[in-house]
Amino acid sequence: MGRWGTHYDYVGIPPEFQMGFWRGFFWLAFFLQLVFLVPFTLVLGTLSGTLTVLVPFQLFPPKSLVKP
Repeated sequence: MGRWGTHYDYVGIPPEFQMGFWRGFFWLAFFLQLVFLVPFTLVLGTLSGTLTVLVPFQLFPPKSLVKP
């Protein structure tokens, strides 16, 4: 199944280091998604959301918070 010559197939790697379908799926799809991409998305989303909220408040403070 598969073996389309993409980077997931490790083109040109010796046969003793090639992975079967399920082992390759686990390490390259399931494990990568679960351990790296989800935390990466959460951290970057939190940082960009925080900056999106804080920068406008620093540049244009709400009138109710400004002392006359």
